Amino acid sequence: MSQQDLITARWDTKFVEFLEQILVIKTEDCHVEALINYVKENQTYQVPGIISIKIDEGNTKYLTWIKQITLQAAVQNDL
Repeated sequence: MSQQDLITARWDTKFVEFLEQILVIKTEDCHVEALINYVKENQTYQVPGIISIKIDEGNTKYLTWIKQITLQAAVQNDL
């Protein structure tokens, strides 16, 4: 999922507004480090705002689906 938002941030000594792309990637814990490294290597920010949020609860069918999809992708890509 990707969304573009107008962001207000401090840059050096001034506050500036700019459009920023918000990217949400849903995966399992075992893939987080690799995803963080990939994003850091493929973007232009000096300090990219990358965070990981753990899911404690949710729709069981959806969480099972994510597990199945990430497993299939790992098998297909020899991860």
